[in-house]
Amino acid sequence: MPSIEAIKKCVICGLGISFLPHSTVKNEIERKELKEISTTIPEKNVSIYTAFHKDKYVSANLAVFNEIKSQV
Repeated sequence: MPSIEAIKKCVICGLGISFLPHSTVKNEIERKELKEISTTIPEKNVSIYTAFHKDKYVSANLAVFNEIKSQV
């Protein structure tokens, strides 16, 4: 997703769940737009995936992220 705001809007609309820093969702949790879900998943086991259209523009941020991700 292009931004944390886009991720939050998708979750609010019921399109799925996400792992986000608490500071980015604090207001939505207080307004009961989002719900915090506890998990026992250790942080080291969380996977990160990216999806983008092969024929579309790839921003510099996404290119660097994909490069770093491929080195891990």
